[in-house]
Amino acid sequence: MTRNGKSDPGRELPEGTATPSTDKVRRAIVALADGRRISLADLPPTDTQRWVASRKELVAIAVHHGLLTAEEACARYDLSLEELEGWIAAWMRDGRAGLRISARRRPGARRGPGRPAGSHPRRGRGRDGT
Repeated sequence: MTRNGKSDPGRELPEGTATPSTDKVRRAIVALADGRRISLADLPPTDTQRWVASRKELVAIAVHHGLLTAEEACARYDLSLEELEGWIAAWMRDGRAGLRISARRRPGARRGPGRPAGSHPRRGRGRDGT
């Protein structure tokens, strides 16, 4: 808009950006504390199949900072709300490191019932089992 209130066709808002006259104003760019800026163009493609920590982080940041709603993110990336909420919680708690698959594997998580922590069935045994 120009100063006289008329629309200037050369200064149109990018597609998907809310105008100030709408009830809900959407943020077009999010400035992060580390100086980075992200926009919808920076988000992973909608057909993403391999979710590495950096891609999960971008989606979590976008939802947390209002670039996307949780419902939009779930629809866009075919995620369940629980999965997305888990990403956001892990990101808020531990940053990108919390979104790595290995971060979910806590020590002892694969231990079977009745096996004490730190034990390994084959450790210290030779070929003959002693």
